[in-house]
Amino acid sequence: MTKNKSLILDENNSKKITKKINNNFLIILNDLNIKSIDKTINLDFAKNSVCKIYCIIANFNDTKQYVFNLNQDLNSCVDIKIKIFGFSRSYSKILINSNIPKNAKNIQLNQEINGYLFSDDATILATPSMNIYNDKIIANHSVNIGSINPEKLFYLMSRAIPKKVAINLLIKSEYQYLKNLNIPNPQKYYKKVDNMISKNV
Repeated sequence: MTKNKSLILDENNSKKITKKINNNFLIILNDLNIKSIDKTINLDFAKNSVCKIYCIIANFNDTKQYVFNLNQDLNSCVDIKIKIFGFSRSYSKILINSNIPKNAKNIQLNQEINGYLFSDDATILATPSMNIYNDKIIANHSVNIGSINPEKLFYLMSRAIPKKVAINLLIKSEYQYLKNLNIPNPQKYYKKVDNMISKNV
């Protein structure tokens, strides 16, 4: 089995990113910046390529817009999972646009967007889109947007955990599994993510 190559896009400040993906790939994008972002990411997947994409977006009080254009070729497999955390007066817009041409058969595609609202004046707009021109494909997409689970928050606070700490725990539980990814020192990498979220919640 081919070992996954990893691509971390956190520090890429370009408004537009274009990549050709071959073989097995793992792509990570964590946006924890306290500033507005408007970014388009174009990914072209070669024949027989396999790619997992994990994205965490924390929006504290700005406008963040992301467009993912995913173009798949024959026998390719793409799994994209995006988690968005929206705080006070923030506006987040996510579009995943997958293109499957007529000659690109035996495709697997999964789009998953989960949004979490931590303020009544936060907004998350999420659109999974699939342009499919053949029936030799397995495709799924899902969007779940909602406020913080009040029962979980109440439970933690009833154990004398301060509200801010409880919210931090609930956020971190949503991406805990990512700390086992096949990247250099994932525990240290996601510790930085933990710290940024803790600092700004």
